[in-house]
Formats: sequence, structure tokens, C-alpha cells
Amino acid sequence: MLDKIRKPLPSEELQGALDVYLNDWGPVDWSSVKGKTNVRSDRGMGDMLLALSHIEDDTRVIRRRMETSRGDRWSELNDFITPWLAEDSEHGRALKHMAHLMGSEKITFDQRRLFRDLRTLVILPIISPSLFISGAMPELSVAYYCTLGAMQELITLTTYTHLSEMVADGDFKAILRSIARQEGRHMRFYKNVAVILLDKSDISKASTRALIPILWKPPGVDLLGHRNFIRIFEPLLSNDDYVRALLKVDDVISSLPGLAGLCVMRQYLTKNRLMPGVPVATRSK
Repeated sequence: MLDKIRKPLPSEELQGALDVYLNDWGPVDWSSVKGKTNVRSDRGMGDMLLALSHIEDDTRVIRRRMETSRGDRWSELNDFITPWLAEDSEHGRALKHMAHLMGSEKITFDQRRLFRDLRTLVILPIISPSLFISGAMPELSVAYYCTLGAMQELITLTTYTHLSEMVADGDFKAILRSIARQEGRHMRFYKNVAVILLDKSDISKASTRALIPILWKPPGVDLLGHRNFIRIFEPLLSNDDYVRALLKVDDVISSLPGLAGLCVMRQYLTKNRLMPGVPVATRSK
């Protein structure tokens, strides 16, 4: 029975996706702002950058999830995770420094790691208890996490791109664009791996399709809390061009094998009155 459920790990295809990613990996260069002192104070922008630095630092939770689901037994994923965490860590350092230059030293946020981990680690085995116990879970969980990763990285890519257009300082613009480019590389890796795994398994398609609408939230909502998230990122969320760009997340997820028609981003934006054309005063607080 297990032999029918388990399939050989697609190591050759995963290695191909990894090789593409590793061609030009490396930390962003933010040396241009390390000695700056003449940055105009902007608490609104600073708070967004500081919040994003916390979100970048929080990506370590993915490593813990991989260990729990045994997905880290795949050497190709381990070889991706190590430089990915290093890049995200440097993003966090650069963003925190820029936020401090703008006058933002501290933000209020509600860490909800317990709820988030329970939501991830309890619901998964409830949905597929026999697969979780049997040890076939890594294939399913990695397919789900890579699908989720592609979504989250596209959101951060979109966020940094729009922030680079909003910020006035030229050095800040360049660094935010560099971070956006790296998030694009992360997104492509996750998407490529998700395609490989979903395409090979109908069970992975079905479980990922069931889990995404239940477990997905925009990056930062669990960490900051919903109200703080909306308040801090209001300058972006009130920008109709940014919100329209976020809808591309649904296009990406719908393009993956077995996931056509999912529209979780549209549902989230509609539920919170964030869709383009909705008056700012009526948007979710």
C-alpha cells in the first residue's frame, strides 16, 4: 500500500530547479546606506520597512516546518533553504537599518506563533492522518509548502517593488529593488518545485487544494496581528495599483497543476474591503 502512495523522489528535476536558483544567489549589498545620516524622517515608510524586517526574520519558521514534516530529508531542499535563509536574514538587517534611519525604532506587533504552528501542524494530520502516520507526508507537505512559498514570495516581490517606487531616497530605491529581484528568484524556485511535485501526485494536488484556502494568510498577518498589519501597511493597501498587482497571486496559484480556479487573494481582499475602488474610509481596520 505504501509503495503505491510513495513515489520516488524527483531528485534530478529538483536539482535542476536548485541549479537555476544557485546561479546567482548571494546577500544584497546595502553598504550604500550604512554610513548615511541625512535621511528624511518618514515614520509611515519606516514602520513598513521595520515590519518587513520582522517578517523576513520570521522565515525561519519554514525551516522548523520542514523538519517537522521530514521534508528536510531531501538534500535539494536543504541546499536551497540554507542560502535562502541567509538572503532573507540580510534583507531583515538592511530593512531594519533603513527603518531606523527614517526614525522608526519600534513597532507594536502581536506574535502569534503558537496559533500559527497549531494551525499548520494540527490541521495537516487531521486532514490526512493515515498519510501523516505512514511517513508519506513529506511529499504532500513539501508540495503544499512550495505552493505557499511561491504565493508568499510573489507578495513580497510585489511589496518591495511598490515600496521602491514610493521611497524618495535613491539608495533606498536601489536596495528595495535588489531585494525584490531576490524575492523573484525565491518565487521561481518555489513555483518550479511545486509544479514538479504537484504534477506527479494526484494526492498532493488534492491535499494542497484543500489546505491553501484553510491555512493561507498574507505574510506578516500571523506575526503582526490583523489590525496591526492593516494599520502599518495602509499606505500600500490603499494604493489600487498595488492591490491589483496582488491579484496576480491567484493567477500564479491557478496555473499550478490541479489548482485552477483558486482565488484566495481575491477572497481575502474582498472580505477586508481592500479591493480597488473601495473607499479608504470603509476599508478593514
